Amino acid sequence: MSFERLSLNRLSLNTATTKKWTLAEAVEGCVRAGIPAIGPWRDRGHEAGLDKAARMIREAGLRVSSLRRGGFLTAPDAEGQAAALADNFEAVREAVARETRELFLVVGGLAPGEKDVVAARQRVADRLEGLVPFAVDHGVRLVLEPLHPLYAADRAPISTLGQGAPDRGKENRSCLHRNRLLGHRNCQRDPPTRQTARGWQCAGIRTTRGSRFTPQTKKLPPPTVWV
Repeated sequence: MSFERLSLNRLSLNTATTKKWTLAEAVEGCVRAGIPAIGPWRDRGHEAGLDKAARMIREAGLRVSSLRRGGFLTAPDAEGQAAALADNFEAVREAVARETRELFLVVGGLAPGEKDVVAARQRVADRLEGLVPFAVDHGVRLVLEPLHPLYAADRAPISTLGQGAPDRGKENRSCLHRNRLLGHRNCQRDPPTRQTARGWQCAGIRTTRGSRFTPQTKKLPPPTVWV
């Protein structure tokens, strides 16, 4: 396909790409460049004020493709787990206020001194048991972001789509499927076609320098492309 025929209607600016910009500057940049959507990070909304941020984006005519970020669900103690769920419940509410149905999760790394990646991944699954029904009730889709294995210690013990969408019991799998819990990055070793066979989708493609992942567009719905 020639670049002349490509449409920008699914292009969205991730505000981390323009990290030094305020939300107002990012919105202005989108309008100036003809980018129709924006994926704000929660801290930018908090800086501007949640109501003001929502109004600013809406009045600029931009669509909110997603909200970043929730997650960090791997605390081993009850107090940390409760705090993480409370923050993620609030993130879901903020996604609703932004009129977006996609909340990205970076699920969190290992506890201090911990070396058991599998145990940390299980804690993520356990916390999602409490978060997914809340998100479903609010019409928000949770998007897991697999990261390079080097980030397992401090950001995410999920590195492939298979780890982000594990086989679960029938009831849980149905709940997760309704919420379409997804990953979209570093998928080379676990291509999306495996997950679509289980009823999962690819939420979108994030363009990153040096990425070797090419979406198989004939087998997947059109993704959002974040830059």
